Amino acid sequence: MAMSLQARDGESGSGPKRRAGLVMPLFSLRSDAGWGVGEIPDLEAFSRWAASAGFSAIMLLPFHELWPGETSPYGAVTAFALDPAFLRIGDCEDFLALGGEAEALSAQELHALQSCRKAPSVQWQTVRALKIAALKRMFERFSTTAVGTPRRHAFDSFCRAQAGWLDDYALYHALATEHGPGWGQWPQPLRDRDPEALAAAGQRLSEHVEFRKYVEWLLSDQWTHAQAQAEKVGVAFGGDLPFVVSRDAADVWANQACFRLDLRLGAPPDDFSAEGQDWGLPVYDWDKLRQTDFAWMRARAQRSNSLCTLWRIDHVVGLFRSYYQTSDGRPPGFLPPDEPSQIAQGRAALHALEAAGDVLAEDLGVIPEFVRTSLRQMKIPGFKVLRWERDGLVHRDPATWDPVSVATTGTHDTDTQVEWWDTLKDNEREAILRLPGLEAFAVTTEFNDSLRDALLRLVYAAPSSLMLVPFQDVLGLRGRVNLPGSVSEANWTYRMPMTLAQLEADTASIRRLADLARLTHRFP
Repeated sequence: MAMSLQARDGESGSGPKRRAGLVMPLFSLRSDAGWGVGEIPDLEAFSRWAASAGFSAIMLLPFHELWPGETSPYGAVTAFALDPAFLRIGDCEDFLALGGEAEALSAQELHALQSCRKAPSVQWQTVRALKIAALKRMFERFSTTAVGTPRRHAFDSFCRAQAGWLDDYALYHALATEHGPGWGQWPQPLRDRDPEALAAAGQRLSEHVEFRKYVEWLLSDQWTHAQAQAEKVGVAFGGDLPFVVSRDAADVWANQACFRLDLRLGAPPDDFSAEGQDWGLPVYDWDKLRQTDFAWMRARAQRSNSLCTLWRIDHVVGLFRSYYQTSDGRPPGFLPPDEPSQIAQGRAALHALEAAGDVLAEDLGVIPEFVRTSLRQMKIPGFKVLRWERDGLVHRDPATWDPVSVATTGTHDTDTQVEWWDTLKDNEREAILRLPGLEAFAVTTEFNDSLRDALLRLVYAAPSSLMLVPFQDVLGLRGRVNLPGSVSEANWTYRMPMTLAQLEADTASIRRLADLARLTHRFP
């Protein structure tokens, strides 16, 4: 599987270009038109700004639908449907026909909306409630006025084209609303997907089923437009592909043969957990997947490729081997059980995902060497995080990094670069300041604009095929996206502190970043 990672801009005739990209959760974007959360059309303005600042890729966290009450993008209802929270309600024809915000929302809803817009972080519960309430009113209007119109024909065409995943997702959503998302506790005929029971449920819940399809149609339309606008300015969308899905996801219910539901996914014992970890996630039935030539994974990849052209495979080691726990007293272990079969499986799974487009491998943490060897042989870039590329206190010069890699300053699971710097001890600061270009800074130096740019320059100038930097780090901002292992209102709620209009007006930052981006045009 060859990785192109070719930039869509830059000089022609000199071969593939290294790319500079940004890491930014969609929910973190802020605009005057938004309802307190980043929305799909916001990607158009963000792409314009990114292009002017020298970036040609925007890496997003998962943007698939979550249940109410869930905030982690890694706990999705499905790996196929987009989250209604990201729909710009105010751009939708049915909402405008209802009179827009002034007439379609109650006084109480308008007050809640203004609070969400002003909030420093995403108020997920309120935002979701506002949008679903508005969408139900919009769907009622659509159902009564669109019969026989071009809009109805467009909706029906979308439903036919996406039926491979949309039918199961919409019915699952309706059944989960009725019986709860734990499909393993549903009445047996529905749990086991008896055709007659499903047909009867589809008829009984037809309004709910069509409503979910209507919402996905609106989302798809906005995504397609935003993607086209980004491509016009040379910016590609990137996504995050969790290696597995939640046990209560629609995909597991609809494809039960692909999963070992008698096992639970986790992590083996290590220095941090003597008994290992139990994540409660389903384990792939690798034998069944191979028998179908990874059909479900290929379908997922094809859907993904329609949304983004660049994908980060989260926890890539999980494609090579699954550490499982049991409920019947059997000892835990790995599937497959030995290294040769794990290598063969991981390679086959990665090949199945190549339909998603260019893929990157999140290979951070404790990773068996055979995984990294396989990635190098397949020319799939892994990640190089500036603060972690070291032997003890000796940091590795980014100029020596593997060209088949992704250079970065951090991830959505780390603190920002300025927050990281604040926590370092003097000997740790002294160690990193030995890197080329940092010698002039004093050990006691506080984090300032000069140090910010010097650290960025190291990452920009690395020979890595792709440079990805979190949005906060390119501007020297604070604001962590997630603290792993914790449950907090601060997790997954970060919003950029300025609006997109204010960001586009910051010409000084645009010039500074565009100058840094020129370093990515240099070849190793």
